[in-house]
Amino acid sequence: MNRMTHPTTMPSGNCGHQPGSSMKADTMKPFKTLFAVAAFALAATAHADSSSVSVPVMQNAVNEGFGDLSVLAGNGWAMSNQSAPGSESWAAGYAEAIHDASGTPESFIGSSYASAGAATMVDNWLITPEFTLNGHAHLSFYANSPSVADGFADNLDVAFSAGSGTAIAGFGPSLLTVGAAGMNGWTQYDVDVYGSGTGRFAFRYNVADVNQADYVGIDSVNVDVAAVPEPASYAMMGLGLAVLGLARRRKQRAA
Repeated sequence: MNRMTHPTTMPSGNCGHQPGSSMKADTMKPFKTLFAVAAFALAATAHADSSSVSVPVMQNAVNEGFGDLSVLAGNGWAMSNQSAPGSESWAAGYAEAIHDASGTPESFIGSSYASAGAATMVDNWLITPEFTLNGHAHLSFYANSPSVADGFADNLDVAFSAGSGTAIAGFGPSLLTVGAAGMNGWTQYDVDVYGSGTGRFAFRYNVADVNQADYVGIDSVNVDVAAVPEPASYAMMGLGLAVLGLARRRKQRAA
């Protein structure tokens, strides 16, 4: 088995990869109460003026193609190498290890077996900026690894932490684990979480034995969150609930 070698720089370029298969991981208990109330309220007012009802939509909170890694920290990204001993961190993608379908070098971020010392495990984390869920957050990203063709067994985990911190202890169990075979070519993956408040996703390059580690790449990370309803939407929801209450009182009087 021959591992890739690492240059010090990589020319940047435009991503041209195509999605392959996809995997989804839906976790955490959905917050049903608020949405159920909203649904009844909107249903009650729809007959009056459906054009005035604002339906919540998803909006982008994180969009990163890793064309310039020098801006990551300033944009809220964090890195934490928990390998013992830890060595290299995440770095500009190594184009000679991973190309797109046309063979053109890309801009992406990657991590290798050099994250850890000899006879240890690889445990290298890349953490997204903080975002607000507003009920729902959807993560999509691309991952790739040449390791399966070279006889290695790289793994990439995705985890979520509620709140603003970047401490590794705050992240829950893996929501999605992608093995080397799944990353054989640039492949898109998707993860959904539900709840309120703020949070962060984390990518964990995780290999129990450094001798089985080679290289992983991540690209085109996007986090979309549910948009907060506009004040007019709240007003319509309140009016809908009032209509429902009035209808109930009329029914009771008639009885």
